[in-house]
Amino acid sequence: MQFNAEVIINSIIMFNKEKQFKNFTTGEDVQLENWCWKAIYTPTEDAVTKFQEETKESKRVVSNIECEILHQFDPETGIHHNIGEIDKSRLFVFVLFKLNDPLKRYEFIIRPGMKIFLKYRTTFIAWLDKEIRCPLIGYSKGKNQHNMLILPDDRVLVSSEDNFDIPNLMLHNY
Repeated sequence: MQFNAEVIINSIIMFNKEKQFKNFTTGEDVQLENWCWKAIYTPTEDAVTKFQEETKESKRVVSNIECEILHQFDPETGIHHNIGEIDKSRLFVFVLFKLNDPLKRYEFIIRPGMKIFLKYRTTFIAWLDKEIRCPLIGYSKGKNQHNMLILPDDRVLVSSEDNFDIPNLMLHNY
């Protein structure tokens, strides 16, 4: 099945940073993250059929395949969702994007057997006299693991292990 990548781009909505978000399960206020995720679910058969018919009639792509999307921070409802709420059996693409620059994004096309994860590494950087929080995103499939740590300056470190030494990595400007 072909998938029009514009769905990913068009579904990223610039957030109003003043908007309040509530956790879906607890109802507590939640602060926006610098990096946010969204889960794009596999299109239904009806959506694929509609897309194919429209494309066939006009002999070109005239629309996107409609997909259900679960946003970490839903801009329409003001609800914050946890990653555990994603229906992994229907997950098609997992997207991590920078809140103030949605063109900075990482898209994981989910294949059978893949398990996506998102963690945070928080550490105190003494020479900056502040604590930093870095998203660690990746996936595992079988015994293989792929990890991406996003540093505060948007550098991305990739490794098969998730034990990054953040203070040392912050010292280097490669």
